[in-house]
Amino acid sequence: MLSARRFFRLFLKATLIAGITGFATLMIGRHIMISKAGEKADQIIQALELENADDLSDQDFTHLTRLVFDNFEQTTHSNYPEIIAARFVTNHRLPDWIRLPNGVMEMLFNRGECNNAASQLTFVLKQLGYKSRQWDMVAEGGGHSALILERDNGDQLFLDPFFGLVAVDTEAGQLISPAHAQQLIRKGQHPDEVFRLLSDGSDASFYQSFASVKMAAQGDNLILDYSLPALHGQTITIGQLDSSIADIMSGGSNNNISAYWHYVGHRYSREWVRKLKAQDDLILEISLIQDATDNILTASPAPSVEGKTLSWSLKKGEEITFTDGEAKLSLSRLNSYLDVDRIVISPR
Repeated sequence: MLSARRFFRLFLKATLIAGITGFATLMIGRHIMISKAGEKADQIIQALELENADDLSDQDFTHLTRLVFDNFEQTTHSNYPEIIAARFVTNHRLPDWIRLPNGVMEMLFNRGECNNAASQLTFVLKQLGYKSRQWDMVAEGGGHSALILERDNGDQLFLDPFFGLVAVDTEAGQLISPAHAQQLIRKGQHPDEVFRLLSDGSDASFYQSFASVKMAAQGDNLILDYSLPALHGQTITIGQLDSSIADIMSGGSNNNISAYWHYVGHRYSREWVRKLKAQDDLILEISLIQDATDNILTASPAPSVEGKTLSWSLKKGEEITFTDGEAKLSLSRLNSYLDVDRIVISPR
């Protein structure tokens, strides 16, 4: 019979072997995935038939964006296993030897939402030696992500591989940045003149309201500041106590505060800073679907909490700031947000 000391030594040895084996398997798997993603990126690059791979032209970047658009499978379903996995395996909190480079999962599975298409194009551009960043945009009716390419001379080019278009200054005959595109539209150019469709399936619907879109590069704070609707002595109710966020999203859009007040905490981007400003002396009540959790409530000033209802008493001109990036992860739900069930704005 084994002595306790002998058993313990064997147990430690087996654990060490299992740990080393697991580590080696993880490293080998990571290497294979990156290698396969690189092969797929090379296939796209070969299809470009580049004359000079060291100095791509606007036409080359346009062609590349169209290739990704034509081959990427668009989906609005974020519950596919690989899409969920991509959020975790590329998380910046993971050590380098585990974390996958941005775009690897998208190259391997070739489907996803707008941010996934941007990640795939980012990966291909990196293979070519170009830097790019995801470009996040929020309109009153919804949000979208595309890409900005950063040239060595500081120029930025706007590429959208999900909707299949690029931003163009037609007079100058060159690709332009999203800020330049917005400036042209605010000066009177129609969005259809600024955003060039690249394929039969391209869609510029989102860009029709581009003049008022709020936007920033991923990694920079995206300020989403809105004024609460004027009350004129009346109470405004957005949504019902029905455990659904759908009516909050539509009601928020209809009341010109955007569709993105259906949660508190962090749901989409840790760079989002959302603000609500009072146009009257008022009481704001936000009823949650889940129980309020202190480490997810990031509003300043802090609300009064009663059950699932958060409330603020505001004077005209005062505002509430929701810093999404400060929300902590809930280990029980594996997310960092609480759903909103109803919003009530009433005179004070």
